[in-house]
Amino acid sequence: MPPKPQVFKSPDGREFTVKTEYRDYMMNNFFSFKNKVNETEPLVRLPGSIDGQMYDISDCENSTLLVLDHSEQVQIDQCKNCRIFIAACASSIFIRNCEGCTFYTACRQLRLREAVNCTFYIYSMSEVHIEYSNGLKFAPFNGGYPDHEKHLKTANLDIKNNLW
Repeated sequence: MPPKPQVFKSPDGREFTVKTEYRDYMMNNFFSFKNKVNETEPLVRLPGSIDGQMYDISDCENSTLLVLDHSEQVQIDQCKNCRIFIAACASSIFIRNCEGCTFYTACRQLRLREAVNCTFYIYSMSEVHIEYSNGLKFAPFNGGYPDHEKHLKTANLDIKNNLW
């Protein structure tokens, strides 16, 4: 008798027997905000919904996006006039080709490329890397929520060591 295939189940109940299909589905539907334009209410990923996975934000405009959980790495590309909150990233946040956005980020490393007229409220354990950007404003991180301290600890971020 052949072994029963492994089944991967997404939070919405969809089942997969091929792991790559499951991962692609999860990334597109649960570990990203893509093509969010003129959202009238904030879009939120609640504590426990990311649980240390990578997260991707791209092609968003005039929207508020909140990731209230710890993540491994975050990529933010091609956003315009958005407010974006990243609670606790264990490694790097990459922000590329964004304009007129306000970012609230807590991470080990923040890397910016081609960011224009953006404001950053930063917690970073290393100096911010900036390439081909202009019109940027910086201030210390000033966000939070009830589980935030726990998520910062899970991501191994020492809040006393902020090199914003």
